[in-house]
Amino acid sequence: MARVKDDGERLHAFANAMADSVEAASDEQVLLDARSAGVDPNQTKSHVQQLFRGVVKASKQRRLEQAQAEYKSSLAAFCAATARIPAQRTEQRTLLMRVFQTHPEIRSVTLQHREFSEMTDSDVQTLLRQAEQLGLLDGLDTVDHGE
Repeated sequence: MARVKDDGERLHAFANAMADSVEAASDEQVLLDARSAGVDPNQTKSHVQQLFRGVVKASKQRRLEQAQAEYKSSLAAFCAATARIPAQRTEQRTLLMRVFQTHPEIRSVTLQHREFSEMTDSDVQTLLRQAEQLGLLDGLDTVDHGE
């Protein structure tokens, strides 16, 4: 017994038959049929190109917005993490020394070519930010948060 098709299935079958018909026709026949129906092929081509450009642009815009949101989230996490770093430079150096004492393997990688006393304040701050991002400040006492 043949199954009764609903309107959606019939429409889908019709669209497939039309696509097969257009696919089997020559380019000249398709252009002739379009012109005889009062359609300008060049205008149709321009319209379709514009639609494709719009879809591509919208897709790129969504990816850009997603990347911007991820950047803002990452920046917020970074800023929140640096809030644990003391404001005073001497306390920053003390905290970094505690990190090195707790994780001696970090000191050997970080300071393999210079002494701790030769590090600039900027170097100390950068290392503390990196240590925070790696979770190395967790459990260490940070005396003054600069608040």
